[in-house]
Amino acid sequence: MAALRHTHPVDRLCSPSTRSSGRPAGDGRAGALSSFVYVTLPHLARADHVVILIETIFLLTVFAEIFVTTVEAPDSPRPTSPS
Repeated sequence: MAALRHTHPVDRLCSPSTRSSGRPAGDGRAGALSSFVYVTLPHLARADHVVILIETIFLLTVFAEIFVTTVEAPDSPRPTSPS
């Protein structure tokens, strides 16, 4: 009696005979740029957001200090230019 072979339907869809290259799916032939764009960048997205948020807060505080120290007060006399 022949042994019955149980296969998952996905295994038949992904068998080497149905793929154009005939290589296993995870054979490591993705390019370096492709790997960087699709694997590394998505993992760095959360850290990038945190850094951008912190830097924005810092730059706004520096801008506030400069703005307050350089803008004239509303009731201060305006400097007169020599005529």
